[in-house]
Order: sequence, then C-alpha cells, then structure tokens
Amino acid sequence: KRSEAGDGLVLRMWESHGAAGSVRIRWNLPAKSVVAASLLEEPLESAAVHHDTQLTTLEVRAFEIITLLIR
Repeated sequence: KRSEAGDGLVLRMWESHGAAGSVRIRWNLPAKSVVAASLLEEPLESAAVHHDTQLTTLEVRAFEIITLLIR
C-alpha cells in the first residue's frame, strides 16, 4: 500500500508457521531504501534490515508481524 506520508510504499507480512527464520526479498525494480517500521509506519532503529538496490534480508521471530517502508 502507499505509505501514510505518501513518500513510499508499505509492505506488511507475518511469520505464520511459528518458527524464526531469515527472509530474502528480491525486488524487480530498484528500491532506494527499505527500513523496518512500526505498525504506525514509524521507522524502527533497532531492527536489522540489510538492503541493497535489488535484495533485502532480515530475520523474523515466530508469529512476528513485519512492516517495511520502501522508497
């Protein structure tokens, strides 16, 4: 969806199997930045999201809801 601030997109996902693990997202188009955010779309400084223009990786916990801000 479009971000509430209107300057990017929001991707929400959740871990539904009850197991922690790694997530890799390959982007079809270059993404300038991808940062973890709260459900209110406020950036989270503590979350470890590694991003380059085509690939984003992060770790998830069991049943965690993840929000990413994409620009």
